[in-house]
Amino acid sequence: MNRLKFAAGLLGMMLFAAGSASADDCTGTLRTSAVSATLRPVTTGEQLQAALKDIDAIVAQCPADPWINALGAEMDLRVYNALLAANNNQVNQQAFDFLQRGLARSDVYMNTAADMRGEVFAIQTEHGKGNLTHSFASTNRKSILQIFMAMARLGQVHPYFKAETPKTCTGWLTSDTQTVGYAMETEADLIFRPFIDAAAEACRGEGNDRLPLAVASQAYVRLVERGALTFRSDVSKALLKARDYRDAYLSRGGFDFHYSKFDADRLDRELRKHEVDPMAGRLAREQWFTDEHFAREKMQFSLAWALSEEWAAISEKLAKGEIELAAGGTQYTRFVYDVLNDGREAGKEAETKAALRTALSDVQQSRVRAIAMADYELPPQWLYDMLMKTAAAPPGGN
Repeated sequence: MNRLKFAAGLLGMMLFAAGSASADDCTGTLRTSAVSATLRPVTTGEQLQAALKDIDAIVAQCPADPWINALGAEMDLRVYNALLAANNNQVNQQAFDFLQRGLARSDVYMNTAADMRGEVFAIQTEHGKGNLTHSFASTNRKSILQIFMAMARLGQVHPYFKAETPKTCTGWLTSDTQTVGYAMETEADLIFRPFIDAAAEACRGEGNDRLPLAVASQAYVRLVERGALTFRSDVSKALLKARDYRDAYLSRGGFDFHYSKFDADRLDRELRKHEVDPMAGRLAREQWFTDEHFAREKMQFSLAWALSEEWAAISEKLAKGEIELAAGGTQYTRFVYDVLNDGREAGKEAETKAALRTALSDVQQSRVRAIAMADYELPPQWLYDMLMKTAAAPPGGN
């Protein structure tokens, strides 16, 4: 079929359908007809035009029906793909208009009250049975959004992604934030920062879905980890935003499947690595032996990090020839015993020895390694063995 004729025919169908009207029951006969048009086998341009004509006529008669609009959005996506194929994979205005209309029809579905868009199964049509499920509508929405994202990366940014477009924490926003945020990895994806910022801010308040806050935090950390941001000031801003969104998320329910302790540790690691906050994820020494923190994960990490930093400082002196290894070992041992003495003063000697055993092992096995240790070797094995048998020895060990 001639490609120009095919494209013109589709446009004609779009214009024709806009004036259609009917009094049929939108939740009955017309909905079934819409499902039938979607299931109808399509192998030619004429068949696609016929299916589009039927769907558009039904949407025109039922402009507020959620499922008919969802089916209309699916048809618009199919037509977009057909026009793309007919135009050497180049997006023209006509194809863009179908995609834009699909997005709007998708909005009608989600903006309808949940009890008005319950899932419907086993709808019998002449082309077989069809199901109307939220996953169907969601998959269609995601596909449309991903196409607009690809366009944005090439410079054609849809208004929906722009900061000037107001966001409310309703409808598709949480799902859309996941689609956008989880795909942000490279410099080309920086264009989506206004969108995830607006989504996170819209959902910051109590009573809203908090998930966009987690997605935005994870997106910024991922951009930093993968080198999408190169200027130090941009990295700092991104990580501070990530921390703000993380803290807001955790303040409303703590860790869960969507945002885990692992995610928080990734952020803290980047905050330390880029010297935005050297104390990220760590406790000040005066907090180690408080009842709130002693022997807990954050205290253990802070102790191990402090040991690693101490050995890094010693290693720097060794590298400069300022001290000998024996003197370095003495300095490290003194640091360990200072910690033990703090524990004794707090009435926690045995518990402090146990904490030191874990921390010394974490350092020696590189499970915890301070940034300053990047160019240096670990403490010598003999020093580690000696400390494990003395300052960190279990009860009865020294």
